[in-house]
Amino acid sequence: MRKIFNIFIILTLLLNTNLLNNCPSYAKGIKDAIKKSDKKTDKKIDKNDNLSKTNDYCNDSDEYDESEECDIEDESDETDEYEQDENDDSDECELDDGEDSDEYDSEECDISTKPNKTENNDKTKKTKDTNDSKAKIEDKKDKEGPQVNNYDLVFDDLLSEAIYPSFILFAQMNKELSETPLIHFYIEDENAHVKAIVEENEFMEQCVSEHDMTKKDECIFSPWIKWKRNALLNADKPGFINFTAVLEVNGKVKNRINKTITYRSVNEAILGLIENEDEYTDFSVLLSCFVNEDHPRIDKVLNEIIDKDKKSRKISFYGYQGGTDKEVLDQMEWIWNYFAAKGTRYSDITGSSNSSEKINSQYIRFFEQVIDNNQANCIDGTCMLASFYKKIGLDVNIILVPGHAFLAVAGTKRDKEGLPLKLYYLETTMMGEKDQTFKKALKEGEREYKKYADNDAFIVNVESCRAAGIMPLGR
Repeated sequence: MRKIFNIFIILTLLLNTNLLNNCPSYAKGIKDAIKKSDKKTDKKIDKNDNLSKTNDYCNDSDEYDESEECDIEDESDETDEYEQDENDDSDECELDDGEDSDEYDSEECDISTKPNKTENNDKTKKTKDTNDSKAKIEDKKDKEGPQVNNYDLVFDDLLSEAIYPSFILFAQMNKELSETPLIHFYIEDENAHVKAIVEENEFMEQCVSEHDMTKKDECIFSPWIKWKRNALLNADKPGFINFTAVLEVNGKVKNRINKTITYRSVNEAILGLIENEDEYTDFSVLLSCFVNEDHPRIDKVLNEIIDKDKKSRKISFYGYQGGTDKEVLDQMEWIWNYFAAKGTRYSDITGSSNSSEKINSQYIRFFEQVIDNNQANCIDGTCMLASFYKKIGLDVNIILVPGHAFLAVAGTKRDKEGLPLKLYYLETTMMGEKDQTFKKALKEGEREYKKYADNDAFIVNVESCRAAGIMPLGR
């Protein structure tokens, strides 16, 4: 499928924030966030170089012995309870391939991912200019199907099949993205004055765009769309809207468009665009928009957890201030246990009616939908717990592997560049299941990551996304 030039603008902006790659880009994003650097890069990243660095950033370090990868270094005199199994003295986090190893296979949560298969990471292609728009429209003329004639309207790939409210809201968080047009008129007339009127509908305000065409425009006129944020945010179910636009050239009406466009639920998140088997544009950073550390109900839940422990007064939430990984994991477990006791369980009733072969998307429940329904699939539970862990000051990450998603939280120790030396992986689908404890979920998360770490694991670091201006959707 063809992508209009704004897709390449989007790619470049996201690449410049180092958020579109796997572990090494995550580490680079962390480093940039810590240093609060405004430097940007559009350097093409070599996949082989990245993978050689993955273990340095996201897996092993010289401080941690491979055989005890999940052991927690406790600087106090207390016994580290996370090093002990409930029934024996073996290391709870030590990985094994015994009879429990495949109980939570990654395929049970149907997250649709398509990691890039090419050796040179084609998803990091250099930016195209507006010449590509003309070339692609001209290319369409030469192929089978509808001809693109003078004054024709061409919908961008993100509008040609449906409006995805979550992606539009995501784009509005960045000035350049928010001003990137999604519809284009093909104008062959040179030095013409063009005017387009996009009429108001459920999701768009009326918008009038005028422009004097020059050779630099390469026959492409792209009027703006003014989106209605609240309407997009409350689009809970898919449906249809009427799109109406009028094109004038030199004061004369040349085209009237009245089309019915489908739209998706705001819960439908675009993970990427599939060009062909060798090209995949990754938008997995959009998942961070479903992590909502600002939700007002978080403080209420945290206070409930603390109130239940009034007598012992052991529970409090202070992020990394305690200085040990054990204290970090204690805080994570208190929140985990609250929802496990509440009956929050794995549920994959999030089927999508999206049949697009071009857009790779995933239905994600919002924070309050998980809380109210006590149900979550792998990505729902990951985003919900990440919201709590981010709120208490932890460095959280969403891990994407083929068909699955889970959570990772950075430990307290950092290298000289400020990068975490240790990540603790958590299999969120085990929450609320009988005989499945927090410690077992840590073990399973570690196993899941090691299974895919060499080539198919992608990390979305929430802190890096926030530093780049990618914020919660606001529900």
